[in-house]
Amino acid sequence: MDTLSKSDPFIVVYSIHNNNEYEIGRTETVMDNLNPTFAKAIEVDYCFEVNQLFSFHVYDQDAPGADLARHDFIGKAQCSLAEIVTSAAHTLTLIDPKKPSASRGTVTIRAEEIGGSMDELSLTLGVKDVDPMNSRMFGFMSKKTSDPFLEICKVSVETNAHIPIHRTNHVTKKLSHTWPMFSKKLSTLCGGDFDRPLIIKCYDWEDNGSHQYIGSAHLSVNTILNAQPGTLFPLINEEKKAKADRHPNKKGHTYQHSGNLVVAAAQQVKQRSFLEYVQTGFEVSVSVAIDFTGSNGKPEDPRSLHYRDPNAPNAYLRAIMAVCDIVAHYDSDKMFPVYGFGAKVPPNNQVSHCFPCTFNEQEDEVEGVQGIVNAYANALGRVQLWGPTLFEHIIRKCTEKAKTSKSTYYILLIITDGVINDTQQTINAIVEASRLPLSIIIIGVGTADFSTMDKLDADTQPLRHSNGQIMSRDIVQFVPMKDFERRPYGDLAKETLHEVPGQFLEWTKIAKVNPSDCPNKRGVTTGAMPPGQPPPTGAMPPVAGQPPPPTTTACTAPYPAQGQPPPPQQYSQPYPQTQPYGAPPPQPGYPSQGYPQPSGGYPPANCSAGYQQPPPQGYAQAPPPPPSGAYNQPAPQGWQASNGPPPPTAPPGA
Repeated sequence: MDTLSKSDPFIVVYSIHNNNEYEIGRTETVMDNLNPTFAKAIEVDYCFEVNQLFSFHVYDQDAPGADLARHDFIGKAQCSLAEIVTSAAHTLTLIDPKKPSASRGTVTIRAEEIGGSMDELSLTLGVKDVDPMNSRMFGFMSKKTSDPFLEICKVSVETNAHIPIHRTNHVTKKLSHTWPMFSKKLSTLCGGDFDRPLIIKCYDWEDNGSHQYIGSAHLSVNTILNAQPGTLFPLINEEKKAKADRHPNKKGHTYQHSGNLVVAAAQQVKQRSFLEYVQTGFEVSVSVAIDFTGSNGKPEDPRSLHYRDPNAPNAYLRAIMAVCDIVAHYDSDKMFPVYGFGAKVPPNNQVSHCFPCTFNEQEDEVEGVQGIVNAYANALGRVQLWGPTLFEHIIRKCTEKAKTSKSTYYILLIITDGVINDTQQTINAIVEASRLPLSIIIIGVGTADFSTMDKLDADTQPLRHSNGQIMSRDIVQFVPMKDFERRPYGDLAKETLHEVPGQFLEWTKIAKVNPSDCPNKRGVTTGAMPPGQPPPTGAMPPVAGQPPPPTTTACTAPYPAQGQPPPPQQYSQPYPQTQPYGAPPPQPGYPSQGYPQPSGGYPPANCSAGYQQPPPQGYAQAPPPPPSGAYNQPAPQGWQASNGPPPPTAPPGA
């Protein structure tokens, strides 16, 4: 930008929240260089479950001072943190909004994980010959003993207070005992400072809670790691020692200790982070399963959970967008399976509890988040809502894919409206899947009874297979949508996804998988999204052969598919809702997540891809000329009654 010399560039980094930019840091200025590599790093917190957007503004320094108005603006670019961490280096094209056609260069961002240690300290501790604190009768004899337990405390840097971080169980009538091995994160024990004081206290347990203090040992993580197995550290009771120092007995004996702490074994165990796996090439892929049971209600009814509102996404679409917008960044090919369950499916009108929303078993994946939205709309217009609600088939379908995975962790997103009818079969499928690279997220829409879903969540009680097997790890997260109706859009994504990194790491321990085991390696990626570019909107694309959009945006029932009679006027639901429809829930507008609202409402007025419009003028209860494709074909010559009635013909003169 300088007239007589090369530019003196520096970068200002902004975090984007609700379309507002907040500066979080600046690089140094590199003088007279058109291709600088900046040494100063900008530190940010990484959250898998949050769509973290950042903007990078490049300036040419023209004068001293921090006021950006005194420097020449070169260009800017924006992307999400997920796009950066899932590539070895992420390159973005700089754009000047005032001169969009001018070439402004590129900026390349690399991410490296820093911060607190993920490692753990595995400890086996014991006590030897602690002071007896109780007298108990053994037959006709009295014997002194104790009921010891240990408490590990770290010392507050600010106040010197003792903060408990681990307690063992107590053992009865023992003066010596070794407890089972346990592990604690080093970040919890010492905050990364291996010389930070630790105090290990020994107490005599009392059932009224007034435990008697025996003594303590002052150590550090370094002291523990450097100790030989079986090393003894004296437990000192400060009050007894002070009293003995003041009043030694007649023989000159003084207080020595109140027993010994035994460090039987200690080992620093390397713990990998979720981000470390992601950066070495592991991917996260989401599969979506949608509830098409009759209890959702007719899609044309404003009280229905599948209601096709022209102005706002329904609960199913909001759930899809919340989860898939985040996870899509971690899947390199952006291809996602979309399934439905609990509906009668064409062409044979049989009830299916696991069918691809593409209606093609060999091609059950769609491209991108918008593809998921389109597949949902396509299926909603072609199936008949039925029942019952069964999860087992969907879970086993995704389990088959997870069994063959070497570098992909799967998330199954199930969106449902209520009670399931195969609880034990579902539990069996979850227990069997708990050793596989799979997490299951269940989002409950509507106001039905979700107590069974809380059971599947297994936060308080692990699931048990009908054969007695206990789940290897918790892989289910249940979230009721009603808790997020009036909360910020990102809160739903946080709640549904925040357990996934921990579940992923638990699987790597069970499967003994290391980051180096990934056959894929991250390469350099190029961002194709200039600033201000909207993400997938969730809008339904037009279908070839659809009639022109009518003047109204009201949507009606889909036209009949080949081999099916037109739907009756009175919709019969074999599995009715467990409770009457309440008032329709508030329908907030499409949350932009930092991007502009798509124009034309949601979905757009043409209500396409399964959201068919009322017949054009002149068609009396008859569909318009159908598009080409597998469905809605004109009746072939020689149509048989067994195939169902052919599509009705238009009245004369139409």
